[in-house]
Amino acid sequence: GLNATNIANPTASPAATTTYTVSVSNGTCSATDMVIVTVNVTPTANAGADVTICSGSTTTLNASGGTTYSWTPSAGLNNPAIANPIASPTVTTTYVVTATTGGCSATDMVIVNVVSPPVANAGSDVAICSGNSTTLSASGGTSYSWSPSAGLSNATIANPVATPASTTTYTVSVSNGTCATTDMVVVTVNPTPLANAGTDVTICSGSTTNLNASGGTTYTWSPATNLSDPNIANPVASPTNTTIYVVTVSNGLCSAQDAVTVNVVSAPIANAGNDVTICSGTTTNLSASGGTTYSWSPSAGLSNATIANPVASPAFTTTYIVTVSNGTCSATDNVIVNVNPSPAANAGTDITVCLGNSTTLNGSGGTSYSWSPSTGLSATNIANPVCTPTVNTNYILTVSNGTCSDNDTVSVTVNIANAGSDVSICSGASTMLNAVGGTSYSWLPTTGLSNASIANPMANPTTTTTYTATVTSSCGTTIDSVVVTVLPLPVANAGIDTAICSGTSVQLAASGGVSYTWTPATSLSNATIANPMATPAVTTTYTVSVSNGTCASTDMVVVTVNITPVANAGSDVAICSGNGTTLNATGGATYSWLPATGLSAANIANPLATPAATVTYTVTVANGNCSSTDMVTITVNSLPTAPASISGPVTVCDGSSHTYYVPADPNITNYFWALPLNWTGSSTTDSIVIMSAINSGTLILTASNQCGSANPVALSITLNPAPIVQIGAMTDVCLNGGPVALTTGFPSGAGGIYSGIGVSGINLFTPSVSGLGTFTITYTYTDATTGCSASANGPLTVDVCNSIATATNSTDVTVYPNPFYDFTTIKIGDGITLNNASIEVFDVLGKQVRNTTGVISHEVKLDRNDLNAGIYFYKLVNDNKVVYIGRLVISE
Repeated sequence: GLNATNIANPTASPAATTTYTVSVSNGTCSATDMVIVTVNVTPTANAGADVTICSGSTTTLNASGGTTYSWTPSAGLNNPAIANPIASPTVTTTYVVTATTGGCSATDMVIVNVVSPPVANAGSDVAICSGNSTTLSASGGTSYSWSPSAGLSNATIANPVATPASTTTYTVSVSNGTCATTDMVVVTVNPTPLANAGTDVTICSGSTTNLNASGGTTYTWSPATNLSDPNIANPVASPTNTTIYVVTVSNGLCSAQDAVTVNVVSAPIANAGNDVTICSGTTTNLSASGGTTYSWSPSAGLSNATIANPVASPAFTTTYIVTVSNGTCSATDNVIVNVNPSPAANAGTDITVCLGNSTTLNGSGGTSYSWSPSTGLSATNIANPVCTPTVNTNYILTVSNGTCSDNDTVSVTVNIANAGSDVSICSGASTMLNAVGGTSYSWLPTTGLSNASIANPMANPTTTTTYTATVTSSCGTTIDSVVVTVLPLPVANAGIDTAICSGTSVQLAASGGVSYTWTPATSLSNATIANPMATPAVTTTYTVSVSNGTCASTDMVVVTVNITPVANAGSDVAICSGNGTTLNATGGATYSWLPATGLSAANIANPLATPAATVTYTVTVANGNCSSTDMVTITVNSLPTAPASISGPVTVCDGSSHTYYVPADPNITNYFWALPLNWTGSSTTDSIVIMSAINSGTLILTASNQCGSANPVALSITLNPAPIVQIGAMTDVCLNGGPVALTTGFPSGAGGIYSGIGVSGINLFTPSVSGLGTFTITYTYTDATTGCSASANGPLTVDVCNSIATATNSTDVTVYPNPFYDFTTIKIGDGITLNNASIEVFDVLGKQVRNTTGVISHEVKLDRNDLNAGIYFYKLVNDNKVVYIGRLVISE
């Protein structure tokens, strides 16, 4: 610990308390003495972390590292001689603590940044009408929070849109990022009147209507055209066309509007049609037009009094009035229906005469006569012509009185035999004969007749037959004939009976005719064709009616439905290669499997299956007549195979993480990783595992699937230790300072490479930081042999400073406003005598952006000019001393 041992006053630098013995000689004799150099441990002072408070607030400082403490400056501290005094500075202050233990001491600093609270301004009070909105305008900070948030578009911005339902006092909390203040604004909500212009109305052109508004105290209508008074609630409106009237209703403070439509509808032009003349007992169609609805009066004699064209049948001359409407308006018109009297025609009573005889017809009721037909009449234009008919005839008499006419009919029957019209019947059917013209009848032949001596016997001949009727009357005996044609029946054939399996179909095949009808029609594709497809669910007898166009016959066919078995081959199953499984089919009496490969038997329900590969077996299940099929798949899984190797580094660094993997294999479903002792990691669902290496060891992987496990694979991993790196204390620097020497502890070995921010060489550090403040400097060393790295961190404080001593009255400087947008003012305390003073402004990178020299005023205005928004630092230099360093904030 001595720089020399043979001099009287060596320099002693002991590491611990040491007793030094000196031997003193005068050249002949010598003597000794001792001195004790006591070495006290220097404490490590820690003033705590920097803190920011709002002006007017306090904070507790927290120093450590010594047994006694002394703080400077003492201004703003409740006790500068304790470790944790309460600090209440009025401006940003750097407090230095001296920590003492024994006879040694050390210092550290803590900055208490004092931030001025923002001046909250919620804006001026405002009044709105209910339902309306207003934009609030707060100022004074960088962030805002409004309460209550109800009715606000966004409660966290300076200028939210407010739509309160009632009068509301909104409080805004304005923050500058550190401090906050509040202010209030009242939004008064005045009631908005509920304007009501009344309901829409429809009037006819030329009419008027009263408008009826409500909801306020004053009213203004627009347009004012055709209104009796546009400034009252209920003016009389007489528009010439459809008009929308808008009323503005006011209660003195607020107003609202509503509209009403006055629809003006043109009146219809009624037209009842032309006058008409009819004969009594006849009708005529009325024809009105001009509207959408009609109403006739009187309604007597009309088929419908509410349509445009009713049928009129009045008993006497009548004037009909029609009211025509278009839904809103109406008009009237009239039509006269003149009724002339009609004659009463009388053709006389019906007459019977013998063939060849004559009779006189006797008509009456008019002034002129006309008979029809004219056959057998002596004249057609007289009242009583002589009639000599040869056949039964109906004579029509038309009688006229000069204007109207009437008619009547008389039947003249000629007494002559008539056996009726020829007729056709189907074989086996019957028909009724109908003879007329006499009082007694006789039929020949009598075969197939129910009674040969009546006029209308039932005839049922087996072959076509001509029947002759002998008719006797007062005129004598006559004969006539009728032919009854007997048509053959078709030979119906429904086909042969058949059997099917349930769920299948069969085609029916009928024959014998030209048209076909099947019953029942259920389960038939078409019941009106000869060969429909039949799909009955149960045994069914189908009847077909076969027609040849005139006659028809029937036949039946039976479709027997046998039950189809429901084949079930069992559930799919998976087996391992070399194993077997028993199949289990159900549903029938006999079974047949395909393919037969790998089966112990192919014709039983439950054969043993031992396939070499995955296979699908199909079983056919039968119950004698019917069958069905089903399938079952036997999946054959292979035994797992071990991966070829594990991929990944075989040499790793202490504490490092790595990924090890094996090629993906779809035949492997599970991976089990055995980690080396003391390793940690997690494996994925596939084949990847991530581990943190702690020591050398062997990584083992076992792969498996449902059929077993493969042989494990292993990888031996060697662990290299990480180097030990230390970084010594670093001297705080100025942005314009030079290189800083670093003291490092070197790891064992040689050839390492150091890296870090600003590293130049092994022990030289040049700052390269983004601005002012305390930074963590990382110093990384990589071993050239193992490739392993380690790092050490050290703190470095960077400030704006120079070699000029700081004045003692530095706290007597204030800035307002701060933050600012356009300009700010730096106020220098009157206790500072300005001499060759200047104010320098720096950005966060330490670059000087302003320099105001020759400062003689204690209030200096700084303009923003072209500076961007952000944080800046200013330095007041006076009499070649740095008086104060402070912070400026320029807002957006």
